[in-house]
Amino acid sequence: IQWIANVQVGNFSRASQASGYSDFTADVIEAPQAAALPIVLAHGPANSMYLNYWQVWADLNRDGDFDDAGETLLQRASTSAQPVNGAITIPAGAAEGHTRLRVALSLNGYPPPCGTFSAGEVEDYTLAISGTESAP
Repeated sequence: IQWIANVQVGNFSRASQASGYSDFTADVIEAPQAAALPIVLAHGPANSMYLNYWQVWADLNRDGDFDDAGETLLQRASTSAQPVNGAITIPAGAAEGHTRLRVALSLNGYPPPCGTFSAGEVEDYTLAISGTESAP
């Protein structure tokens, strides 16, 4: 069985154990608009070499789903035992404030944003979107 072992976004980091679904929405990740935030996703067990399918979404328009254009922030497949490294960018003009960030890992192809799948895990976080700073 594969699971999400650690999620790092910008300065935020959260280790976890296998549970199928974890509601970590009490954890807030700061995300300024138009900034590329580094993301590192690690799976467990660490020595596993299965093909892992990762997806990350944000409910940017706060309509309760992840189905709208631009809400898929990362899609990556990896067979490595090493963590997946990438970046996510909140579009300029995205609504400021708190919204849901979903991270999913599946062994059977890219996971859907909502619903169930047999092998993998989903974790939800809160994304705090802030406006871009203007230069004086």
